[in-house]
Amino acid sequence: MSSPTTNATEIASMLAQALGTTRDDNNPHAVRIEESDGTTRVQALVPSSLSEPDRLKLLAGILQTGLSFGQRVQSGGESVLWVEIDHTDSKDGGRP
Repeated sequence: MSSPTTNATEIASMLAQALGTTRDDNNPHAVRIEESDGTTRVQALVPSSLSEPDRLKLLAGILQTGLSFGQRVQSGGESVLWVEIDHTDSKDGGRP
């Protein structure tokens, strides 16, 4: 079973590769991992230029994790995609 940190790192790597960016917790335009009490959130800015097939492939990968996720669409067509790992759900970081 993976820890929340391991899950977050794997998801961040998947997002960075799919979006052609890097992971940098201090850069709002990069993939970031944010820790808070009981949760770990992975966030990424999704450019409006990302093709529909690539967008669907990205969402399919996130769905396979079984974790909570969402997408906030911003003005200009960009969006912020997030995946949240609840540390209290189970030993494997929230996976059912």
